Amino acid sequence: MSLRLVLASPAVDDLTRPRVLLDRRTQVQIVDVRDPREHAEAAIPDAQRLPLTHIMNGGGALDSQRPVVVVCKSGADSELAALMLQVYGFEASSLPGGMEAWRREGLPVGAWSDPAGTD
Repeated sequence: MSLRLVLASPAVDDLTRPRVLLDRRTQVQIVDVRDPREHAEAAIPDAQRLPLTHIMNGGGALDSQRPVVVVCKSGADSELAALMLQVYGFEASSLPGGMEAWRREGLPVGAWSDPAGTD
């Protein structure tokens, strides 16, 4: 069995720019892999928190038919998470620069909730 990783399709790749992601956030699943303390500070509107351990176990309750953009603090953990999701068949990409890039752009942040109890 051969494994081929696709870094991102053009549609997902376009979503790796913070302002584009903000405008099109309802078209994708935004997954935030930061820890609960970081979430308490700020979260991207409509993002869902999903710990890396859940992603390593197959992606949790994500919809495999919708693109995923993964976010972390600076982009390193989200790159790993996006690659893992690709292995599981998701169309996934990382937000370069993570929440640091989001904040540099002056984009809105909000409170987050954890309806799935993933803390």
